[in-house]
Amino acid sequence: MPRKYAPRGITLAEKIDFYSVRDLATGCRLWQGSTIADGYGRMWGNGRLWLVHRAVYVDAKGPISEDVKVCHTCDMPAC
Repeated sequence: MPRKYAPRGITLAEKIDFYSVRDLATGCRLWQGSTIADGYGRMWGNGRLWLVHRAVYVDAKGPISEDVKVCHTCDMPAC
């Protein structure tokens, strides 16, 4: 199956939506894009490389410092 690429010029939130799908059983948004070795999603947006769970937090809550750990309640790397 060919890899899909997000359109240029979309917002961080739009890119997150583009590369994720909702798991109806759990309510999790599962990342379908690029990942690092331990399964966490990664993406380019706003001129930098992000771990997706941190980008989601920034989009929802605002800036965080690099030394802060951002965890999700289900603890599933793809979520």
